[in-house]
Amino acid sequence: MKRLALVALVLAACSTEDNLGNHVFGDARWSISIGSPGEERATTLAIDPIGNVIVAGTCDGLVKFGVTRRECHGSFISRRAYDTGAEQWTVVLQGAVVTSLNLDENGYLIATGSYTGAADIAGTPLAATGTDPFIVVFNAAGGVEGVAALGMDGDAVSPVGAIEPDGCVYVTGGFHGTMPTPDGTISNMSGELDGFLSGHFADTGGAWTVRFSGDRDQIGRALAVQGEHLAVLADTTGPLFVGDLRIDAPATSVLLQFAIDGHLQWTQTLPEPSTHVAAARNGDLVVTSSVDACTRLRAYDVAGRERWVTPCTADRSHDAIAIDVAGTIVSGGRSFDPASGELFLAAHAADGTPIGSITAQPYPAFTRDSSLDGIAIEPSGEVAFLASINHPFDFGNGMVPFTGMHDAVVVKLDSPTGEHDGPIVLLRE
Repeated sequence: MKRLALVALVLAACSTEDNLGNHVFGDARWSISIGSPGEERATTLAIDPIGNVIVAGTCDGLVKFGVTRRECHGSFISRRAYDTGAEQWTVVLQGAVVTSLNLDENGYLIATGSYTGAADIAGTPLAATGTDPFIVVFNAAGGVEGVAALGMDGDAVSPVGAIEPDGCVYVTGGFHGTMPTPDGTISNMSGELDGFLSGHFADTGGAWTVRFSGDRDQIGRALAVQGEHLAVLADTTGPLFVGDLRIDAPATSVLLQFAIDGHLQWTQTLPEPSTHVAAARNGDLVVTSSVDACTRLRAYDVAGRERWVTPCTADRSHDAIAIDVAGTIVSGGRSFDPASGELFLAAHAADGTPIGSITAQPYPAFTRDSSLDGIAIEPSGEVAFLASINHPFDFGNGMVPFTGMHDAVVVKLDSPTGEHDGPIVLLRE
């Protein structure tokens, strides 16, 4: 049986600038491992304004987080120091899965996820008939400020969240059964999934809910906030209905833009299945897409018009994406070659022009079953990505071990000066 644990790895600059005056990143600065004899997988991460890395993952055993060791059967959220990776605080969410982490302008951490049957969310018990999404708010010390469940009676699929700077929360996913909303209960007893987008006040109270349905399964797969707008990347298996509007989409993905009050503004049918979306400050949306072992990045402007498309990448996936304050796009994934096991992180300029990439290599003697699970960028230009591994990896500072059935890895790339003076430049290892 394979073993997994959580590893956090920070990369610092290997040199201060390239010949264009841009900062260059690449060398590993620190690494930590969180694990148990059971299975711990990475799920999501965030970076606070200081540069501390907050990481979430699933857990199944007696987990050593650093200073603390706790029984963990569900998920954990752990904040790691920006300079050493040391544990600052950890909370355990028994029986739950955390799918997104976001920080608001006041330093509160908002986590979203789901649980089935019953859960203990850092000391707050929840119960459901089936699977129900939840929202939990933590203060900067890891204390719980509020917990709310959406109250579904049935099943929720792939709930993910995003926030506005003021702390308003938005959640999308798929559901079957009944779902309470501020305007009354909505019901889906078709045996198939309907998608939903719900808006919540900063205290987690519900503000509004939008449902999107169709002939078969419809799911809100990813979500991004861009100013006064919300972008939902929806999986669809045929015609999609949002209220009275019919969208004749094939079995692929649809990009839906809503105002922050839940009103639909425009739709764009995507030419291939897409998995992630990120928003730039200028209003552009960038999605990752994949079909027949060909992956791309596609950008759309504020009106939903396609701006650019990157060439097909045939040997690597794009499993996560983030955009920094200067518009630089950082995406990452893994090699399609099962014999390689390589993970990578790549940077593109705001117009889609490739900048560079780094790679991480597994130890050759181990089975390769790795994934890249998330990317976060701090305003100063620090980049972190989160991955799950089941074998030792070399990120440039020696072999990173693992202690369980799988491990999760956080890699952080620091700006050498603490400032972001130009586009991110990543050097291939």
